[in-house]
Amino acid sequence: MSTGVNSWLSKALMCAVWCLWQASCPADLVLEISDVSIPYGSTGFVDVFVKSTAAGGESLAAWDMTFEISGPVANGSLDFVATQPDISGIASPVPYVFLIDTGGYGSFSPSNNPPDFTFSDYTDDGAGNPVNVSLSSGVNYLLARISLVHLGGSSAIGDQFTVSLASYGFSYDSAGSSLPLTLTNSGLTFTVFVTAPEPSAIGLLLPGFGLALWLRRRRQKTVSRPGGID
Repeated sequence: MSTGVNSWLSKALMCAVWCLWQASCPADLVLEISDVSIPYGSTGFVDVFVKSTAAGGESLAAWDMTFEISGPVANGSLDFVATQPDISGIASPVPYVFLIDTGGYGSFSPSNNPPDFTFSDYTDDGAGNPVNVSLSSGVNYLLARISLVHLGGSSAIGDQFTVSLASYGFSYDSAGSSLPLTLTNSGLTFTVFVTAPEPSAIGLLLPGFGLALWLRRRRQKTVSRPGGID
């Protein structure tokens, strides 16, 4: 057999192996999340984003994630808001991953392991049938919004809590085939920093306090005058 034929067969074999590998090994999905600051005794949220790194995009049919909180409790505590927001209708600036085909975005605290919180969704074409949603390569999609509440006073300023991904499952087809993930940091953790209220928020309260003080003084003057206001 000539050298040219051998070279052609080798290339053909390599192409066949590459095609089989592409078909059997879907590209990773990348999950991204950032740290967040929450004023003491207040609430805040952090978004989880997902994107595909495959050249031609990737399919996603269902997902679930469970997060857990760890950190100091001496000065205050951090917890998941009991009723998490439904983000399935968000179209901008970053669209929800199953915006058109959501089967029911949901969140709950597992009864066997509170205070962990689970977020999940699956696809539905409107007739009860799952669909494989295509994610464009390199495009961020909103996957979940985690709302948190801090319980504690000013002594908690400076406290740091860690929220981490305890377990997850992602499938790229209606058969539930597993999809590998790449996490932006170890265990997809993020830090919640407890801070003092923003000066702008305090400034908004000052006019109200001033008005209340003025009304109180005016009432006192009125009461001190016989017969009321002249």
